[in-house]
Amino acid sequence: MIICQVFGYFLAEFFPPQDILNKCIGEFLSKQQNHYKYLIEILFIIYSKLQIDCQHTDDTGEDWVILSLSSFTQLVPISHALWALTCFLICASHNHWIRSCYYYFQNRFGKFNEHDKRAFFTICNNFYNEIKSDDNKMSFIKTFQKAACVPNSPYFEVLQYLWDDINL
Repeated sequence: MIICQVFGYFLAEFFPPQDILNKCIGEFLSKQQNHYKYLIEILFIIYSKLQIDCQHTDDTGEDWVILSLSSFTQLVPISHALWALTCFLICASHNHWIRSCYYYFQNRFGKFNEHDKRAFFTICNNFYNEIKSDDNKMSFIKTFQKAACVPNSPYFEVLQYLWDDINL
């Protein structure tokens, strides 16, 4: 894990954020990937550095979440998709309370219960409230609407949770 932290800082220091996010997110979503916990650690470091460097003036991190959200919702099994989305949204969050939960959820890979699902809803709601652009907010909702078409989808519950909170 320490190697991932060093590697994450190295990447963030020497390469443009868009290139790093493109490569790391693409690799994370790859079906041949076996090291999800390590890649999410690198993404956490990259997002941390991006937030420090840009100090909320750049929407690069937010845009990458919106662009890749639909790919995350298509991961299987659903427990893997929810774990990946939870960790990914934590990485991109500016809320220090949400970010402080990162290591707990990173270590929940392969585990899934009602507590994880409720936390996922809360983290989705938090991220939605952090989105600055109205277009990105609409894209966030539309992505979950599309994913909610699958029977018994927790993404439908995400929408209900968001609707209850924002009165869509």
